[in-house]
Amino acid sequence: MSQMVLGLSVGTRYIGIAIFEGATLKSWREKAFHGPWSAHKLDKILKAVRTEIELYPPVALGLKCVHRSRSSSGLERLMKAINSLAEQRKLPVYKYPVGALIRTFVTNKPRPTRKDMARALASLYPILQTEAEQEAKSRIPYYMWLFEAVAAGLLCSRQIEVATIRQGAGQADALR
Repeated sequence: MSQMVLGLSVGTRYIGIAIFEGATLKSWREKAFHGPWSAHKLDKILKAVRTEIELYPPVALGLKCVHRSRSSSGLERLMKAINSLAEQRKLPVYKYPVGALIRTFVTNKPRPTRKDMARALASLYPILQTEAEQEAKSRIPYYMWLFEAVAAGLLCSRQIEVATIRQGAGQADALR
């Protein structure tokens, strides 16, 4: 049986969540958190992340990290809190800048965009086609957190799979 991975793209208003079992996308959603930034809002977002960890116990988190120029003090506090939560649960956190996520899934364009990434991920997971089409038409990136979470989760899942294969090969070599 493959291992569960939780992919996250977090913001102070929306978070994207993707649950993978191996390369299989098991669950995905976006959650909105309205209102001004506050300690209460931080707690609500962390509770949502904790709930996902309890529902689908992952072996690791794939987290889209935010460039410092696009960050705020609230977002920095949120990222620290998620890292602390992962540390408490002994979950490794694989962090991916958005540019790396885009370039991983869109290799046929010199300057790929997030919308290109959404289309590429929808081709891998046709169940996301409706969201990708809506994202392509919209000027406001409503589903982008979802696609970033899917990309981070899938990339994390692939890295864990490769590490597991290498570890198994190393054990086999040791037995010879």
